[in-house]
Parts: sequence; structure tokens; C-alpha cells
Amino acid sequence: MNQTIHQKNGILYSVLLFFVIHFAINLQAEDKLKTNENNLKKITAYTPTLFKKVESVYRSEFDKPGKLGKGFIKAIQKSIWFTKNGLLNGNPSSKERQEWVMTEGDKHHTGAAPSILLKPIPDNLVLRMRIKYTGKAKAVKIDIGHHIHSIIFQKTGTLIKVRGKNIHKSKIIFPINTWGELTFEFTKGKLLMEVNGIKELIENEALLKAEKWQVDIRGIKDGKTFIDWLECYKGTL
Repeated sequence: MNQTIHQKNGILYSVLLFFVIHFAINLQAEDKLKTNENNLKKITAYTPTLFKKVESVYRSEFDKPGKLGKGFIKAIQKSIWFTKNGLLNGNPSSKERQEWVMTEGDKHHTGAAPSILLKPIPDNLVLRMRIKYTGKAKAVKIDIGHHIHSIIFQKTGTLIKVRGKNIHKSKIIFPINTWGELTFEFTKGKLLMEVNGIKELIENEALLKAEKWQVDIRGIKDGKTFIDWLECYKGTL
């Protein structure tokens, strides 16, 4: 009987040892992959298309956990932003805040869509990020200049508007609920857009620096926004 118990204990020990070793190997592989990805981000220099050279204005991989402080990236409309697990997380404002704003007669600034603004930004702008919107919506948008140059990602393509007027329709698609690596280069009369390696240059005289020169990133109502990394450069022509 004692021999049977010893045999069972030995089998149990072997099984537990197998799972511990298997877990450790997978964890080590994940850490190695993360390290390689971070190193790749740090050593990869961006080569601009519209500019001769670029100078870094802001860069973050959101490695330090905590609430989003006051700086280049600013949470707006009381939406809730914090960093966790190497990501900047955007969440809607509290239901109490949303209801209070609604009672004041404002349906557009409740914070139900997690939103941030980037400021100050250079006139000759390069903005890059890896971003994911989650939720249900027909489109999401990024504004260069507050409500001025709108880049609207739709299911069938990307619409470019200037002050509410359509100036270009692109076939480039950035689906909701997927990660997208986005690059925008902006200078007078030109906007270079790149989504997951696909580039398109838009040239239009309406593309000009305007008042409230900032970038607005608006999420989905009752959804979430995740940003893996973000960088901004000043371009030299």
C-alpha cells in the first residue's frame, strides 16, 4: 500500500513539475519577445517622406503604470485615461458626469467617448502611433487642428474633411477592434497618411495650419481606446 502511495505521489510530482517548467518556458519566451519588441521600437528611426529631417517632440511607450498626468497628452471631457501593462487605456467618463452634462443641455461633450488632445504640436507635423479602438461605431476620427482637418476611418475607406467639407476619399481601411499603426505627415497643402504600411499622399490647398493647433483623438461612445506607443516630430522642409 505504501508503495502505491509513493507511486501516486511520484506521478503527481512529475505532472506538477512538467506544468511548472512549461509555464516558465512560455513566460521566458513572452518576456524575450516583449524585450525584442521594445528594443526594436527604440532602435528604429523614422525616415520622413515630406521632410528632409525630423526632430523629436514627444515619445512614449507607456511603460510606467498610473493615471495620465498633465503634459503633451491631455484627457478631455473627464474621460478616464491611465497606463497599464505597457498601454495607454482610454475609458468613458463616469455615468454620473455624463448624466450631469446631459442635464445641462450638452449632448456632445459628455465624455462617453474617451478622448484626448495632443498639444503643443509643430506646424510641420509628423505623428505616429499604434492604436486600437474597441466598441461599436460606423467610424472613428482623428483631427489635426480642432475640428479642422478630420481623418475619418470608415468601413469602406478613409474620408478626409477640412472644416466639414469633403476633400478626399481614400481606399485605405482601418477597421475598428483591430490594431493599427498610423503615420501622418502634415505641412502646408499636403497630408501623407499611412495605415499599416499602406501610404497615400493628399495634396489640397485647403490643408493649412489653423487656430487651435492641436491633435484630437476621439474614441467610440461607451467603448475603449488603447495606445501602444505614440511619437510626435517636428519636420524640416
